Amino acid sequence: MTMGYSDFNERQYAVFDSRDITKPITLKKLDNEKLTSTMYYDHSISTVYVANKGANFTQFFFYHDADSTLHLIDRYAGKDSQIGMTFLPKRNVDFMSNELNRGIRLTKTNAEYITFKVPRRSGMFQADLYPPCFAPTFAMGCEDYC
Repeated sequence: MTMGYSDFNERQYAVFDSRDITKPITLKKLDNEKLTSTMYYDHSISTVYVANKGANFTQFFFYHDADSTLHLIDRYAGKDSQIGMTFLPKRNVDFMSNELNRGIRLTKTNAEYITFKVPRRSGMFQADLYPPCFAPTFAMGCEDYC
């Protein structure tokens, strides 16, 4: 998946098949923002985060694999424009509040923690949001491999 601009200065995304990158599977308009953006993809829950440099907002989308489309989940807006952004490991999310990811947003004056949550009313564990993920321990040691 890549992101760029069309001839009409519309921000768009393209999805490619890794076996044939000569033509995109999907090429669709994302929005009309003229910003420098960084795209992050969370493969475990098919979520795309678009962090916009110089703007005060970050969007996150659900990637629907069947038709290769993005559906807007929500948009985080802060007070100051951001310079950069990174994400914390998945073990830091609060699953009881339906938090998908937690990141650190860098502005000119500070670094702030931000959370990306799915707007659901239930305060219970949502199994569809949290599939099994990588463990912080190794599956095998050197002596098992050799």
